[in-house]
Amino acid sequence: VTSLASLLGIGLLSSQWWHLAGFMILGGIGSGIGMSASNLLLARNVPRDKRGFAFGIKQASAPVASSVAGLSVPLVGLTIGWRWALVGLPVAMLVVFLVLRPPAAATAEESRAASRARAPLLPMILLASASGFAAASATVTIGFFVESAVERGFSTGAAGYALAIGSFAGIFARVLWGWLADRRGRGHLAFLSWLFFAGSVGFGLMGVVTTLPQLMLASVVVFAAGWSWSGLVFLVATLGSPGAPATATGITSAGGGAGGLLGPIVFGALVESGSYTVAWLVTASWMVIAAVLARVTLVVWLRKLAARAEA
Repeated sequence: VTSLASLLGIGLLSSQWWHLAGFMILGGIGSGIGMSASNLLLARNVPRDKRGFAFGIKQASAPVASSVAGLSVPLVGLTIGWRWALVGLPVAMLVVFLVLRPPAAATAEESRAASRARAPLLPMILLASASGFAAASATVTIGFFVESAVERGFSTGAAGYALAIGSFAGIFARVLWGWLADRRGRGHLAFLSWLFFAGSVGFGLMGVVTTLPQLMLASVVVFAAGWSWSGLVFLVATLGSPGAPATATGITSAGGGAGGLLGPIVFGALVESGSYTVAWLVTASWMVIAAVLARVTLVVWLRKLAARAEA
């Protein structure tokens, strides 16, 4: 409901920047509520050996949204106006809302057990920090991809289609990485680190693209590696905190939210003071930092497991 109200408010009522900011805060509240609740639902109801696939499907909703946004640029925004794109989406949301059924409420025993559960704080903070740097890069993509491409000489329509193609690659990648994680059964943090590093290559490419094939390639790499990791982060968090999955994913989501807040602000400042090339290269460095933090998280977690085994 809050997300629906956010879209309608932006589409129908926003005429000043602070209107937009207020309605986006409302949308953020809805996202925060839904994120922890849906993660808890999956952690409680999906078997461990299928959880990666489940998180991959759930997190594919983000690139689905960005693909709709990309397609709405040439199909809606450039024809009947951008407000109609935002007003039309709540219609689909209402249909989904009406067919949903509420899950069964937790029993009193489950509630007491959840209140006593704790997530391993230090690994979760490190994982949240990695998510923050990676999310800073990912949110920049949605906000600046089209604008950056237009600045480099591409048409708005071509940039929108490139964004949509990358988003479709991200959808496939999120589900694929989750499925592979279930098949492997371990090594999730190591794979996450390599995924962050691969994403940094895509963001670096964004700073130097000059042709449409290069733009398409950069878009695919950015989305398939640089923004396909959130399901794996939630998988790691829930597997590492079986007694407190909502708390664990809430911590990592908070890190991602902080990155999503600061990333576009810093990126915009870098564009104004330098260029899109400089800004994208700095964004690539954030992904490298995320890769290093994922490795550090792995080391800390292994040490905690070793200490627990010795005890």
